[in-house]
Amino acid sequence: MIMYCRYCCILLLLGAFSVTTAAQVTTNVHAEGTFAAGDSFSSTTAGFTDTFVSASRNTQKDAITGQPVTTTSAFYSLCVFNFATDIEDCQFGFGQIANDELTGDVKNGLGTPPNALKLEFNSATEPGFTVSAFEINFSTGNFSFIPASPGIVAVSWAKNGLFSSRGDFTVQNRYGTAVMTKQSGKFNNFSSGFSGTVLGTLVGGTIFSEIGSVSNFNLTVVFGPH
Repeated sequence: MIMYCRYCCILLLLGAFSVTTAAQVTTNVHAEGTFAAGDSFSSTTAGFTDTFVSASRNTQKDAITGQPVTTTSAFYSLCVFNFATDIEDCQFGFGQIANDELTGDVKNGLGTPPNALKLEFNSATEPGFTVSAFEINFSTGNFSFIPASPGIVAVSWAKNGLFSSRGDFTVQNRYGTAVMTKQSGKFNNFSSGFSGTVLGTLVGGTIFSEIGSVSNFNLTVVFGPH
C-alpha cells in the first residue's frame, strides 16, 4: 500500500490548499493519477546496460479556481558498465514534461480502456526537465560528474496479465504531536510489458514493469497539536 502513496504524494503536493484555525493548519489534496515504471537489463561480452524509466500523470483541482489541473512528470536512468575498463557511465533525467507526451490510460483492467501508456519526449528540449550524468571507476573508486547527453525517450507499457491488484487504501501517520497525515483512495495496479528506446539505447530484457492508477485520492496534513 505504501507504494501507491509514494507515487502519489511526491507529485501531488503542489496546488494543495490550507485551512487555518487558531491552533492548526490543515492542508488538503484531492487528486487522481496514472503511473508507469519499468526496469530492464541486457548484457554482452563487452558489458551490461541497465535502464529504468517511470512516468506519472496527476490531476487535481486548483485551489483558487476549482478547475482540474494536470501535470505530467518523468524520470529515466541509463547505466552502461564496461568490463574492459571497469567503468560505469550513468545518464539521468527527471522533471516535468508536456501532458501530451504521456498518452494512454489505466483504469479498471477489464479491457476498456486498453490499459497501456506511451511516453515519448526529448529531454534536450524540455524546459522543466533536468539532466545529469556521472562516471564510476570501480578499479580506482573514483566518482566524477561527466557531461550529460540528453535525447529522446520513447517507451511504452501495456498490461500483460501476469499479475494485478486493486482495492482501497487508508494510511494515517502521526509524527509526535506536531504533524498528522492521512491518505486514502482507490488503486489499480497491473504488470506490464516494457519496450522502446532511451537515448538511442534499446530497452533490454524486462526485470520489472508495471502500470497503475490511483483515484479518489485524498491527502490531509494537519500541522499543530492534534
